[in-house]
Amino acid sequence: MLDDGPTTHAVAYLLKKARKPLDYRDIILMLYKTDRIRLQEDETKLTGDTPIATEMGPMLYNTLARMQGKTKSDFWNYWINPIQHNMLTLTQKGETAPLGELSEDNRDILDNVFANYTHKTNEQEIKSEFPEWDKPEPNEIKPIRLERILREIGTNPKRIPKLVKDIEDKYDIRAILAENKQVNTKNRTGISNI
Repeated sequence: MLDDGPTTHAVAYLLKKARKPLDYRDIILMLYKTDRIRLQEDETKLTGDTPIATEMGPMLYNTLARMQGKTKSDFWNYWINPIQHNMLTLTQKGETAPLGELSEDNRDILDNVFANYTHKTNEQEIKSEFPEWDKPEPNEIKPIRLERILREIGTNPKRIPKLVKDIEDKYDIRAILAENKQVNTKNRTGISNI
């Protein structure tokens, strides 16, 4: 389940660093890469979102829906303007508001990912960087299983089942707490989570 606060702040942080609109697909790939690094370093994720395989590469299901306006969040809308011509921008309020929900560690990872990011359109480049991604058929999405990501980043295979359960439990609890705080984290489009 998407952790709306840190995800929104991470998108705003990347947009502030760029000082210009960014293609939403690049932002999602940077967030996906950040989650992957967090999993490798401390077995957690920044976004808490569900990874999916699309024709364009790995993406984050609920973040993509939020960017495309398929799910609503007042918190997101405070910071981020709707997509226009595939580009995301900060709102006027988002330009000046502090980014309170990003730890220093998350900022460091985002800085590194941003500094080393290159736009990828070639299927081989995407597969090379993200071996867990398998290109689906046109107009299709497939889940990318957490077990596969953990295996590809070198997690001890004996630890993977327990680690998957712990991570999934953690983000289920965070989602419940966020809902109790009136943060809109549920997918309200009728599209079921993968």
